[in-house]
Amino acid sequence: MQLRPRTSIVPSSLACALAAVAAGLVALAAAPAARANPYETFIDVDSEEDLYDLQATGQIDDDTLAELVEVLQSGVDLNRGSRDELYSLPNLTYGEVDAILEYRSLAGWIHDPIDLVVAGILTQEKLESIAAFLVITDPTRPLFATAGWVRGQTRFTVDDDGAPPAELQARVATLRNLTVGFASTFSRNRLTDVEYNADRDRLMASAADDHLYVPKFYAQWQTDRWGVIAGTYRMGFGQRLTFDNTSLYTPNGFYKDDQLFRETDLVLACRESAGDFDDSPCTGPAGSIYETPDYKWREGLLGIAAGFKNLEVGPGTLQSYAFASYQPRSIYQYEIFSPTTCDDPHDDADECSAPPIYNRDGDPDQDSTTWKFQTLPNLFTEMVGGGNIAYAPTRRSHIGVTGYGADVSFAPGGMDLDFQEWSRLPYGGPFGAVGMDGSFGVGMFDVFGEVTRSFDS
Repeated sequence: MQLRPRTSIVPSSLACALAAVAAGLVALAAAPAARANPYETFIDVDSEEDLYDLQATGQIDDDTLAELVEVLQSGVDLNRGSRDELYSLPNLTYGEVDAILEYRSLAGWIHDPIDLVVAGILTQEKLESIAAFLVITDPTRPLFATAGWVRGQTRFTVDDDGAPPAELQARVATLRNLTVGFASTFSRNRLTDVEYNADRDRLMASAADDHLYVPKFYAQWQTDRWGVIAGTYRMGFGQRLTFDNTSLYTPNGFYKDDQLFRETDLVLACRESAGDFDDSPCTGPAGSIYETPDYKWREGLLGIAAGFKNLEVGPGTLQSYAFASYQPRSIYQYEIFSPTTCDDPHDDADECSAPPIYNRDGDPDQDSTTWKFQTLPNLFTEMVGGGNIAYAPTRRSHIGVTGYGADVSFAPGGMDLDFQEWSRLPYGGPFGAVGMDGSFGVGMFDVFGEVTRSFDS
C-alpha cells in the first residue's frame, strides 16, 4: 500500500512541471533563510511509540508520521550521511547540517555526538531530540563485530475473534558494511489471491484467514563510496518529481525497507455485500462489530539496486545509481476496470465500474456474496528499471538526471484488467519518465528545482 502515492506517476505536461518549479523558486526567493524540514512541531522522541503518540494527539499528520518512522527505522549515519540525508533529521537547519559536515571533514570522524555540542554546532536540546534517529559507525571496530535488534508487537480489542495480529522485525549489522533484515506479520484481514472463474465469468477471492507473511527482507552492503542492496528497498532522487517511493524529505539513492505500520482505528469485521443473494450477511448486529486491524506495509521495490557516490571528478563529485524491480502489488478493489466491457475508463457507465469480487468459499458454482472495501493482494506485478547520474561541483550545488521505465501484468488470467483513470498508475500499458533536477546554494539561500517529462499511453 502506498501512503504517499507518487512513485510512478508524474505530471504528464512539461508546462505544468515548469510552472510548479517556478512557483517553488519564487517562494524560496521570498524566504528569509533555509529552514529545517517543515514538520508541524519540534520533534523530540525516543521511540516509534512516541511518534504514534504525536500523530494520535494531532501534533503531526499521517504523512509526517510515515516520513519520521522511515527515518527512525533506517537511521541516519552521522559519519557517512550526505547533506540531504542529514537534513532529513528533524529540527535541523541547513546551516547546522553544513556545520556538521565541516566539523566532520576537519575531525575525520565523529566518535561521540556530544562532540557537536562541545564544538557549539548543536545545542544540547537539539542533540537530544535527534539522538534516536542517529547511527554512529566505527571504522576501527573488528571485522566480525556484530550488532542488531529484534522487535515483536501485538495488540487486540475485546471484540477480536481468534489470535490478534502481530509483527516481528529483526536487523543485524556485521562485517562493518553488511546489514541484513526482515519484517514478518501475522495477519487476519487480508483476502487470498484473486482468481478468475471462467464458468461464471467473474473474479473470486476467499475470505481472509490467519496467515503469516514476510513482506520485507533484504541484504545491503554499504560503504562510503558504493553500495548494493538485494531484496526490498526504496529509492528516490532530486525533488521527488521524476521518481521516488520513499517518505523522506530529501531522498538520494536507495534505502533499506523493512518498515511495518499500524492503523489507529478499528476496522469492520464483516465487509460483504449481498452479491447473488437478497441481503448482505453484514446487516444487523454483524455490521457493527469492529476488530483490530492488521499491521500494514507499503509495497516498495523488490529486486536489486547498486550505485556509487563521492567519486572525485574535477572540482566536484559524481554519483550514479541503477535499479531493477519485479514487485507483486496489491490494489484497492475499486481502482480497476475491465477494458473488455469498457472502452474508456473516464466513462462513468456501469460497465466501466470496477468488477465485483465474489466470495470463493464453498462451491464456486453456487450463489455467493461479494466483497466490499477490500484491498486485493498481488493482483498485478510491476516491473521497473531505471537510474540516476548526478554531478556536484560543490556541497550545496548539483545537477542530475533521473529516468525509469515500467510495465505491469495482471495476475488473474481470463479477464482483461486495467487501472481506472483516477488511479495512481496510468492505464493502457507501459509508462515512464525522465527528468533533470538541480540545486544551487549561496549565502543563506538554497534553491532547488526539477523538470520532468512523463510517458504513457
